Amino acid sequence: YDENITNKIYNPNQKGNVGYKINQKAADTIDEKYFVKAEIEVPIYKTTSKNKKETTTKKYKVKFHAPDMYDLYSARNSNNLLSYWLINSSQKENFEYMVSEIGVIYYDEEESAGTRVVGYLNKDCKIVSGKGTEERPYKIAK
Repeated sequence: YDENITNKIYNPNQKGNVGYKINQKAADTIDEKYFVKAEIEVPIYKTTSKNKKETTTKKYKVKFHAPDMYDLYSARNSNNLLSYWLINSSQKENFEYMVSEIGVIYYDEEESAGTRVVGYLNKDCKIVSGKGTEERPYKIAK
């Protein structure tokens, strides 16, 4: 998040927000022609997440976004070097949800973290090889 943003609710339409950066910048390194826009729901909690009971949700249509803490494998951190942002949000000022470098989901005030990108492949695409790692990235074909 940019320093001037104190309300850290995930928003892909707000410049300086991590959601905006993921949705806009992912296309710099990912060939977006294989992906389609999908509606996502951002769970917003009053303070902290309690058994998936959000206070509200916001919906957006995007190609790329951060993982949800309740997504399967969202806590798997393949590079073990940096925590990364989650889509889950809190109404509490300067309060963000992340996955630590050891795969633990936590919430705290954090100045920087990495990203893990989620996207939805076009129905005509398939993964033909790779493991989704830096050393063996996925290869996609139509």
